[in-house]
Amino acid sequence: MYVRRSIFESLGGFDESYIIMEDYDFIIRLRKRYSFKIIQKDIMVSARKYETNSWFRVQIANLCVFIMFFFRRSPREMKQIYKILLTYR
Repeated sequence: MYVRRSIFESLGGFDESYIIMEDYDFIIRLRKRYSFKIIQKDIMVSARKYETNSWFRVQIANLCVFIMFFFRRSPREMKQIYKILLTYR
């Protein structure tokens, strides 16, 4: 996510009470005041989650946390569920 510093600061930056989903919270606030576009380019991200979890399991964990975010569950509870659903070494 690339955002001008002035815009980031005008929105109060990331809400540090979020342990998980802080980027999604920021995007919701961003969309209310600014227009933006998604750059159609490939990027490389870490595959650590997929080394010990199937693609399907990671997607289910993401969906569960997204639903919890939508229903305003606590960040701590979202993190607990995410860790339970995914196995880490």
